[in-house]
Amino acid sequence: MRFTTDDGQFGYLVEPTSYSGMYRFQLIVARELVGDDEPSFLESAMGTLGRLPTVEDARLDSARNDPAAAMAVLQTDDDLHDMTTLSVAESLDRWLVCAYIHDKQAVFLVQAYADEEDVLVGPLLAAFVPVADYTAVFDETQAYWSELRARSA
Repeated sequence: MRFTTDDGQFGYLVEPTSYSGMYRFQLIVARELVGDDEPSFLESAMGTLGRLPTVEDARLDSARNDPAAAMAVLQTDDDLHDMTTLSVAESLDRWLVCAYIHDKQAVFLVQAYADEEDVLVGPLLAAFVPVADYTAVFDETQAYWSELRARSA
């Protein structure tokens, strides 16, 4: 099941799998599916995605106009890197996912890793979602996932 913002720029894909307690989980960023379709456990992902850190750093003010510059700041400032780099689910292991709240927007900046760890390749995908819209999409996703878990219990 896909849960997205009205414009389709951001969202989640959650589907049950044949493996007990595991789900297919992918992000939708800039209308692109991010992550692989390998089964994942979602307990920590749902907790992490429900509590994005708020970052009030002026260097991120222009992220919408220059996502690459914002990503560079996140990668070079150790505190910001640690705060915004999410380890969400196994299906996203080959992706750098940075997410945070800034200026009333949930910001997601994601890029794939090459076969060599720490080497980023491909386009930098960015989504900027008003916090109210982000919360609505997240809440719908979490409710669906909770319903699936209750059915399998």
